[in-house]
Amino acid sequence: QASGLPFLNNEPVYFYGAPGVYNVSFMAQSDSGCTSSDQLTVEVFHLPVASFEALNSCQYQTAEFIDLSTIVGADIERWAWDFGDASDSAFTQDVEHDYQINGFVPVSLRIWTDEGCYDDTIVQVEIFPTPVTEFNFSNRVCLGEALELEQQTTIAYGSVNDFTWLVADSFEYIGPTATHLFDEVGWYTVSLTSESNQGCKSTIEKEVPVYEVPEA
Repeated sequence: QASGLPFLNNEPVYFYGAPGVYNVSFMAQSDSGCTSSDQLTVEVFHLPVASFEALNSCQYQTAEFIDLSTIVGADIERWAWDFGDASDSAFTQDVEHDYQINGFVPVSLRIWTDEGCYDDTIVQVEIFPTPVTEFNFSNRVCLGEALELEQQTTIAYGSVNDFTWLVADSFEYIGPTATHLFDEVGWYTVSLTSESNQGCKSTIEKEVPVYEVPEA
């Protein structure tokens, strides 16, 4: 056997420190003193190294998990993912998952090679909160009056740094407030997209009426 030291039992356990081909010899002895011996060749394969990265880890959005696992002299043929939120597991190489929670979750990946060797890793992945986008506007806008817009966005933790307004699908404004002057009566779509300091985004749309000014 590989270490040169004998094991005095019929089911020895030995851990090889490096891959390679090893000769294992064994001898059996009966209670009457009769003996026999044999030798076999054992091939020890490389262990895989499980690894992955998480992209777009935002609450209420689709997070991507990219397998970065490696192996020498074999192929990885199976994957098992656990997303740490009591949801169903996944069994493909690269996966996507929607989180309804924020905070740290233990995401685990186990991989198997075509030789049956396996490895696993657990990473505490932070799922960043997505802003809850909201805004206020003037209750009544008459033709010729300016529409005043003000963001009321909240977030569980972190900060909301960027605000993008889109008025009537044509006019874009940047910042926590915006002002727009309409030149026709009607209903107009106003949307606000808020983005956190971690790149998580959400959008809300509202319909704003612009009323005709009566003739005095």
